[in-house]
Amino acid sequence: MASSYLRLSAKFYGTGESCLFTFDEDDKLEVFPWTGLNSYFIKGNTDSIVIGSGDGHFGLWLDEDFLHGSSFNCETYGNRPLATTEDFLCTGVEAWGFGRGNP
Repeated sequence: MASSYLRLSAKFYGTGESCLFTFDEDDKLEVFPWTGLNSYFIKGNTDSIVIGSGDGHFGLWLDEDFLHGSSFNCETYGNRPLATTEDFLCTGVEAWGFGRGNP
């Protein structure tokens, strides 16, 4: 969940209101809030989107087509990998906006 609109950026942006989440094998929601260890919330370029980072690992990485992804433990959210394998193919992506007006 991103606290800011997704956009192209040279640096990480966003706030600690962001988090990563997944569902465990029993379909129970597992939420990973901001740890406070860094501020690597969101970064987007023409090749990918990254949510969470630290020590060279991304909490969630999606390529430009939202087809390929990867997930690793990261300092920003203290998460475990969000999928059953670190590299995966996306079968769907949902995006919801809750802000007012344009970014």
